[in-house]
Amino acid sequence: MLISLVLACGHGAAPKTAGDRTTPDRPNCVELVVGTAREEAVLCEETDYNYWTVTHQVVRVVRAGKTVPVLDLLTKIEAFDSGAIWLEQRLRIGADGMSAILDGVPITDVSARHTGQPGPFEDCNHASDWKGSPIEGEPKYRDLRRQSCNALGAYQWNGGRFVHQRGR
Repeated sequence: MLISLVLACGHGAAPKTAGDRTTPDRPNCVELVVGTAREEAVLCEETDYNYWTVTHQVVRVVRAGKTVPVLDLLTKIEAFDSGAIWLEQRLRIGADGMSAILDGVPITDVSARHTGQPGPFEDCNHASDWKGSPIEGEPKYRDLRRQSCNALGAYQWNGGRFVHQRGR
């Protein structure tokens, strides 16, 4: 059984969880338990603002007094100026904290390139429409997209962290 953890993306909205608790001091985080040692963990949505607004979902545990990321996946790429969602993935963590799946959010309307769009207008199953921009800067959309698309699939807990199961 998987718990679908879809967190709200910025805009002041509260995270949506299925059974996990939000942390009072970090509203874009949920608490969960992961791994064979049943470690307390936190899954947080973190956003970088550059030419592209890039969202990662990161699972962290505390070991020897330090926070350690055990899973870090790029889950959304948005246009910095309009908020239009170019690419979006969904992370689901197994209820037992031993597995995770990253899968794509389906395209809803390829022509809906505005902030009120109901979903992304690109996915990993089709070639990108992005032609580039002279002011794009680093990291480039195509590099971010490649990173996110390459991360799709199943993850299993192995050796103290989630490991990508290639080909699944």
